[in-house]
This record gives sequence, structure tokens and C-alpha cells, in this order.
Amino acid sequence: MNELQGENRLPSIHTLKLFSNMDKKIDDLKKLMSDLRIDIAKLPEKVFEKCDKRYASKLAERVIFGMVGVILTTVLMAIIYLILK
Repeated sequence: MNELQGENRLPSIHTLKLFSNMDKKIDDLKKLMSDLRIDIAKLPEKVFEKCDKRYASKLAERVIFGMVGVILTTVLMAIIYLILK
């Protein structure tokens, strides 16, 4: 038999169908990759939005820290008053 026997064969219909669907699949894959890239770019913003919803606002944090500071200062002053009395 000739070594180049399979070289002149035509592709089967099944192979042609696979190749015709391949372009569509590649285009779908490119679109998915593009969408994924956009979603990853928006990820930090989404994380900060969720954190803001879960935890107290900055104003509430400042008010609470101020109240804790006033209470600790009052307790410290009361201890110093008792020591010096």
C-alpha cells in the first residue's frame, strides 16, 4: 500500500459538522470570557457594597467610639478621684 493513502481523503460529514459548530462554540466562549472579565472587574465594588450593608455606617462607628471614650474617661477619672481622696 501507498504511505500517502490517507492524504487525499475528504473529511467525513460528521467532521464537517463538528468544524461548523466549532466557530459558534468559540464565539460563545469569547463572550463568556469577556463577561467573566467584566464581573471580576466589578468584584471589589460589590464587596464594599456588601460590607457597607452588613456593618454599621461610619457615623454610627464614630458615635459608638465617642461613647466608649467618654465612659472610659469617666471610669478612669473616678478611679483617680478615689485614689486621691
